[in-house]
Amino acid sequence: MSYAEDILKLRQRMKDAVAKGLVNPDGKDFFEATLLQVMNDAERNRQNCVSQAENLRRQAATMDGQAGAFASVTSIVYNVLNGFVNATEKAEAEEARIEAERVEKEEAAKEAAEEVDEEEKIIINRSHKKRK
Repeated sequence: MSYAEDILKLRQRMKDAVAKGLVNPDGKDFFEATLLQVMNDAERNRQNCVSQAENLRRQAATMDGQAGAFASVTSIVYNVLNGFVNATEKAEAEEARIEAERVEKEEAAKEAAEEVDEEEKIIINRSHKKRK
């Protein structure tokens, strides 16, 4: 029910109270004014509470948004650091792979050189044997 309807109901009940002898007709105006003042104060306080509740809901929504934003910052900070670590790990793995290839090539070249040396020795030994 609206506040205006509540006032109309109060006035009607005040007439009923006077008619039934619950309220002295001489004091009716003062009593009715007192009740109306109480109702007016209650309505004003109700409206203030509703207004405060709306403000608090807006503030809560703002705070929820800010909390989400701070959570995003935390995630961003972690992901940036994680990206640097991953890039470093990939670079180290690439360097290790290149070093392994270099060592493998050096060993292959060394083996090839040793084979050539062995073949030269064999050729030299054959040529010495033929001369004798």
